[in-house]
Amino acid sequence: MNNRDSSMFSADILAVDDVPENLKLLLNLLTPAGYKVRPASNGAEALDAVAMKKPDLILLDIKMPGMDGFEVCKRLKADSQSKDIPIIFISALGETAEKVKAFHAGGVDYIAKPFQEEEVLARMQTHLELQRMRMNLENIVSKRTQTIKKQLVFEQLASELSRQFVNLPAEEIDSAITQGLGRVGEFIGADRASIVQPEGDGYTFSHYWTRQGISPAPPQAASMGSYPWLANEVLGGGAVVFSQLDDLSADAEEDREMFTKLGILSLLSLPLVANDVPVGAVSFTTVERLGNWHEAVIEHMKMIAVLFSHALERKRAQMVLEEQLRFQSLVSNIAKKFIGLSIVNFKQARQDALAEIGKYFEADAVRLYRLSPQGDIIEMRNVWVSEHSVAVEETAEMHKMKYPHLAAHYIQGETIVYGCPDECPQLPDLLKILKYAKITAGVGVPLENDDSGVDVFALAKIQSEHVWPKNIVKYCKVLGQVLLSAMRRTDAEVSLQDRYDEIKQLKKRIEQENIHLRKEIEVLYSYDEIVGKSRAIMDVLNQAEQVAIQETSVLILGETGTGKELLARAIHKISPRNKRAMITVNCAALPATLVEGELFGRERGAYTGALTKQAGRFEVADKSTLFLDEIGDLPLEIQVKLLRVLQEGKFERLGSAKTITVDVRIIAATNHDLEQAVREGRFRRDLFYRLNVFPITLPSLRDRTEDIPLLVWSFVKDFCKRMGKTVENIPTKEMDILMNYTWPGNVRELRNKIERALILHSGQTLHIEKIRIEDQGIDQPTSLEEVERNHIRSVLAKKNWKVSGQNGAADALGLKESTLRARMGKLGIKRGE
Repeated sequence: MNNRDSSMFSADILAVDDVPENLKLLLNLLTPAGYKVRPASNGAEALDAVAMKKPDLILLDIKMPGMDGFEVCKRLKADSQSKDIPIIFISALGETAEKVKAFHAGGVDYIAKPFQEEEVLARMQTHLELQRMRMNLENIVSKRTQTIKKQLVFEQLASELSRQFVNLPAEEIDSAITQGLGRVGEFIGADRASIVQPEGDGYTFSHYWTRQGISPAPPQAASMGSYPWLANEVLGGGAVVFSQLDDLSADAEEDREMFTKLGILSLLSLPLVANDVPVGAVSFTTVERLGNWHEAVIEHMKMIAVLFSHALERKRAQMVLEEQLRFQSLVSNIAKKFIGLSIVNFKQARQDALAEIGKYFEADAVRLYRLSPQGDIIEMRNVWVSEHSVAVEETAEMHKMKYPHLAAHYIQGETIVYGCPDECPQLPDLLKILKYAKITAGVGVPLENDDSGVDVFALAKIQSEHVWPKNIVKYCKVLGQVLLSAMRRTDAEVSLQDRYDEIKQLKKRIEQENIHLRKEIEVLYSYDEIVGKSRAIMDVLNQAEQVAIQETSVLILGETGTGKELLARAIHKISPRNKRAMITVNCAALPATLVEGELFGRERGAYTGALTKQAGRFEVADKSTLFLDEIGDLPLEIQVKLLRVLQEGKFERLGSAKTITVDVRIIAATNHDLEQAVREGRFRRDLFYRLNVFPITLPSLRDRTEDIPLLVWSFVKDFCKRMGKTVENIPTKEMDILMNYTWPGNVRELRNKIERALILHSGQTLHIEKIRIEDQGIDQPTSLEEVERNHIRSVLAKKNWKVSGQNGAADALGLKESTLRARMGKLGIKRGE
């Protein structure tokens, strides 16, 4: 008996016999052997005993009054709770039929009375061992079945998650990952699950799930800084698994304290890897029971970590692609705005482009400007501000500030990106302007720089922090270059067109060489282009563009020196007649006796001194344009012949009766009041009406003072090239002197003053104070009312005709708005006149 398994000594045996002596005998036999024996004297008692506690083996007597052993066995085998209990029948009968019946009833063996101790113990030990082995086998099979079922369930779960992540659009992936965390957490018996990803210089929980009935993690769990050991292990590429806190090493003491505060009992954490680089971690924890993190679960979770990694990487890739497509669309839209634009429309296109950029980045201001190397000059090339940004008057004040540190920063190629004031580079001048303009987030990217300064593209957010896109510097460089290229392309197109027109005019010189035409060509190139951006000059150019393509006669009105001939040439350049040179006649410069011959030509001997035959200006201008300057000085007798040419296109040379037919377009100009001349009989009424079909009035220089800096620099550049000098700067004080002068001689007088200044000039700074700009009394107002009218018009022009408000004309004149408007009405001052 010493060889029996020790587990047999604790077996629970139910002995059933209606004879007390037999029960006593079995009790005395089995108890010393270490079995626990429960006696039952009949079948009903036996069933009750089994129902109360399931025995390991039953010794069942066959012959019992009332319910025999076969019936008891049948009932036990019919019950699912007791059908597996091994039953050994005992009987005094030795007939084979009884034994067979006992086996058919469900018994596993048969013991005959009287009992043989060794036989009883041997048979019991054998069947108890067989029962143990059967139960062990069933347990193994059950566990293996459960493992296979779990494996199948996991594989199905993993397959479903994989298909779901692949088919989802990027904006739905986060929600799907959170749901996936919940399904996986339920599957492995976790209470909480989370994903940690990089954000800025640290890490943050991007996805979180909690089992129903479990309280969410408190706020202090939301930072990887609270788990230094865990972050180091998992984000370094390793896995962390512990089933209880006691499993943690001494290095994890700080983490252990946090886990204890959060009630975490066990944890399984795995790295998320993209392109072999850890980019986060997925973790599962329990707070109510210890986790069963066996090897199979860990292997399952490694696959899940791969699925989550791929899903997050696909989301990131999709978001990057979508952002790139959105940005490419922005660049394309902005580039399209500048295709085929006229100079007049280019400014509005730039503003539209800046507004679109501002809305794209949710910025309040977008600027493209140039900063001098010393930071003392800032040129705003393009500016857009939202309704939340600073007012225009404030930005004008901003431009007076100096930015030496910022200029040095940009010239070195360094960028500026900050989402809040604390992130801003500590440049004194930058901090000052940010405080002044209430800018709380911004971007500044240098584009190109040379000896004259650096171009900068900048975004700003007013009074609120902002998160800029990851590639904001790259984006700003691309957009800034697009805008710069558009500006340069437009400038180049204007210059190219001018040069092209020059070349065409030079190549298409009129066939008849004469001294008059050569002088005209010299005059033709004395000015390259009309300079100005004021509304007054732009209105004139718009009128010129409209009439240029027509055959209509044009009458140009304006004071001396306003550029009437230059405008005439501009009209001719863009007209269909530009293939031939425009012919010019200064009617005031020719003696009355020679005017007719100059205009209509002469035959040899037509008058004394006419030694050769000469073609007139009308003949030379055939198929082209004839510009009659100072038409008001034309003698009356010549006006009659001119009227005929305008009406019929016909005339005769002096000394000839042959009629000549020409196709000439007339552009006339005068600084006189022709209507007054008509009333006084000095100019024919019918000729006036013939010329006045399309009048264009050129504004005086005092009515467009904002163009003076542009004209000054244009003249400076022209004369410097001729004289071999260099001018880099004109002090503001000197420029103010020029802008405050009334210029009775208009642009011509300004040009002469600049030429004189450059003759006296040395060094790189031009000082206008070295010459005297004084009122010479030419065309000056003589009455107090006229002086007042001119002064108010000059101030209004400087303020771009802004009457009221901060930095308006009323403010500059020290008048109330109502007072200024009343004076304007009394003096007849209207915009555009």
